[in-house]
Amino acid sequence: GAVLALFIAAPGLAEAQAPITSTTSTSTSTTLPGTPTTSTTLPLPTSSIPASGGSTSSTTSTVPPTTTTTFVPNPARKWKGSTVELRGHGCGHGRGLGQYGSLGYATDEDIDYAAILDHYYGNTAKGTQPDGPITVRLTDMDNKNLIVTSGAQFTIGTSSFPAGGFGRVRRSAGTWLVEQGTTCSNTGVWTTLQTVPGDQQPTAQVVTDGGDDITKMLTVCGTNRRTYRGSVKAILNGTVPQAVNVVNMEQYLRGVVPRESPASWGDVDAGRGINALRAQAVSARSYAWAEQRNALYKTCDTTACQVYGGAGLNGVRIEDSRSDRAVAETATEVRILDGKVARTEFSSSTGGYTAGGTFPATPDAGDDTVTNPNHSWSATVGVGAVEAAFPTTGYLASIVVTDRNGLGEDGGRVLDVRVTGSAGSVTVSGEAFRSA
Repeated sequence: GAVLALFIAAPGLAEAQAPITSTTSTSTSTTLPGTPTTSTTLPLPTSSIPASGGSTSSTTSTVPPTTTTTFVPNPARKWKGSTVELRGHGCGHGRGLGQYGSLGYATDEDIDYAAILDHYYGNTAKGTQPDGPITVRLTDMDNKNLIVTSGAQFTIGTSSFPAGGFGRVRRSAGTWLVEQGTTCSNTGVWTTLQTVPGDQQPTAQVVTDGGDDITKMLTVCGTNRRTYRGSVKAILNGTVPQAVNVVNMEQYLRGVVPRESPASWGDVDAGRGINALRAQAVSARSYAWAEQRNALYKTCDTTACQVYGGAGLNGVRIEDSRSDRAVAETATEVRILDGKVARTEFSSSTGGYTAGGTFPATPDAGDDTVTNPNHSWSATVGVGAVEAAFPTTGYLASIVVTDRNGLGEDGGRVLDVRVTGSAGSVTVSGEAFRSA
């Protein structure tokens, strides 16, 4: 198929499907005159490092194989071949710190984390923010009963539970019911211990802090069993019951940094990679302090904010001594912009040039480190998938980049793309083309 040479990275850079943190494929189908119905699956290049606060903790990345589809030639289709071959750079929105770039500067150029932060957040300065509690929405518990357990004695409201016990907070007739049971499941027998007024927030907490022993912390029974430091409270957001973890910032970060940048980076290049983790710790701390999603909680635990996994998962501690070290060695450090803690966004790979916005756009030579699978990438997309994404254009004739931002390889991030077919053309933003 024809080759479309592009500078593509996620939001704002893309001319087509850019690497993202999801491994999910987008299924599309289309029917055009004179062509049998075809069903195509558009593969999304995958990434190991979450974009803008978030994502997966794996350490490998792949570009998916060519899209498979039944291709039927048609005289109205002027595009030669059955596929569109794309190449691009980067993964994520590109604003602020690039995680792979940070690793590249730390290991390839032996640059300290403070200089890395100065580079990516050029209009900010170093500052401090004392430790204190932060509220984190646990999104897996949205619209669910809050069930908790612990290997230590714990309380919910005024009700006490023995080590190994199970407590549940359930919304009922405008109030909260605090109940005792024998399992992490909603099935079985639950006995009501206490009724709490509906405008209050029943809070679960262990009686004695067990330090780093996850069996002595609170475990929340959701899709998985996640263990958290601090307390967990039930809230009502409008009409939706939700759960919020109340935890001190420095403890919270121990559950964020290894989810956002692999803790193993701390060992790279004889330990120089620790500066990438230190930079991640400061970025994550500033980002969280600057957040205020609503009056009920400050931030959340997914890529919509930044990924937070707590201290344990299914009985296994998921904090790491290397990321713990990065947090401790940068304790209370933040970035300041206009006298306030800056909302220091970050993403996996800038593609070699940051996107600008709140922080000045800047070249990112560190992004071209050998371990970055997404500094340059390629993908093959079936013509049928493109036609399905832009059905009003008919059979594909051409895809033309009409505007770029001028910063980086291939002329920079794509601003506008024109898709032309047998029935007409449409011009969309680079982001719209990427996500189509």
